[in-house]
Amino acid sequence: RRSSIAASDAAFWSRCKVCRPRLLGRPLMIEDVSLERGRAILKTTTQHWLRMRGASSFPVTFEDTKHPQLDAPSSQLRARVVGPDHLEILDEHGAPVAKRLDTSTGV
Repeated sequence: RRSSIAASDAAFWSRCKVCRPRLLGRPLMIEDVSLERGRAILKTTTQHWLRMRGASSFPVTFEDTKHPQLDAPSSQLRARVVGPDHLEILDEHGAPVAKRLDTSTGV
């Protein structure tokens, strides 16, 4: 079921960072991307409800994060579920990204 956004909320949502798991095609709002114990960890604003179901990782795309590596159309990043509202960002080979991917916009 799709939810709609009121016109007054459009400006707020246009500033938000988005992670779009390619398997689902639905956007996830990002609260933060930080480096924790040498791994890039993404925190969503709400529970993401993603399950691995035997896969080691899944492809993701990012929009409006203001970070060139995340927003690049050629970026082939992947993610792995590490908690109900956390994903670990991986490179195109499934290896952990071990550098800061801080973003300049936020919720």
